[in-house]
Amino acid sequence: MRKNIWKWGLFILLLAPVMTACKDDDEDDYNFRNDPHITQTVESRYPGAQIVEVERTYQGYEVQMWLNNGEADMHLDLNYQWLYTEFEDIAWTSVPEVVVNSFTQDGFTFNPREDDVDRIEYPNGTETAVQYRIELDREPTDIILYYNADGSQHPGSGSNPSAQIPMAITQMVATKYPGANIIEMDRTAQGWKSHATLTLLGTQDCPLWLQYD
Repeated sequence: MRKNIWKWGLFILLLAPVMTACKDDDEDDYNFRNDPHITQTVESRYPGAQIVEVERTYQGYEVQMWLNNGEADMHLDLNYQWLYTEFEDIAWTSVPEVVVNSFTQDGFTFNPREDDVDRIEYPNGTETAVQYRIELDREPTDIILYYNADGSQHPGSGSNPSAQIPMAITQMVATKYPGANIIEMDRTAQGWKSHATLTLLGTQDCPLWLQYD
């Protein structure tokens, strides 16, 4: 009986930090949503946007917003400076004609029932640049294409992840996580987001955020 009580006591002690951490996360999220630095940055960039949730990331903050009857994710650095904003799953009809024409001329077709397109805004000097990320659901490998607002295709487009990844990045991943297998690589306005299977973590699919110019 005493042995069972001791086991339960040890279990509760081990569980306590986890429960505390979850509570702290909720409190932090509330504090982030009410942080005047974050609210001011959001309001200055997107007047009228409603902050739904804020998460702390390795590079700063991810602010989930409700804007113009849709969701958007705004990313800030540690100094609350705007990095980029993602408008996910936008309507194909809202993509500029010049981008659609380039996409079609490149030999692709878009199926609204299976394919997705995201609109990405990011700072380019004193102006705001726009990029369109088009993901085509194809077998056996999805095709991910990036187009600038003028219709030109952005580097990083393609169907073979290993073919579009700079050598410096593959070496970086290999050095940091020996034996990792990159299964997907996305080019963002600020760098590369990699999904890799890490054998040291039990072959889990883990997102890796990389900064590379």
